[in-house]
Amino acid sequence: MPFRVGQQIWIECDVKAGMSPNERSIRFELPAPEKRIVSGFVPERFVKPRSNGLPARVAAVIASPPEKGKVRVLLPGEVLTSTNPVLVDASWLKVHAP
Repeated sequence: MPFRVGQQIWIECDVKAGMSPNERSIRFELPAPEKRIVSGFVPERFVKPRSNGLPARVAAVIASPPEKGKVRVLLPGEVLTSTNPVLVDASWLKVHAP
């Protein structure tokens, strides 16, 4: 699946309550060689909770065209552990944003 700038996607993530009733804490892990955790706080409306056997997901937007197998995804809210947009491997994204 090719990614297009401006395309909305849903990324699998762990979701917990946020600091306010209208926000959620999200977390997902990127694989090696950049192995790192991406976490932050997003408005509740951008989160789909786990349901019917599907994992929880957070909305994101493709912010750059694919380059050298990587794309930048813009997450809503505040990302605490990375820059936003987050640079991810396109092959990882194909698996975690079906």
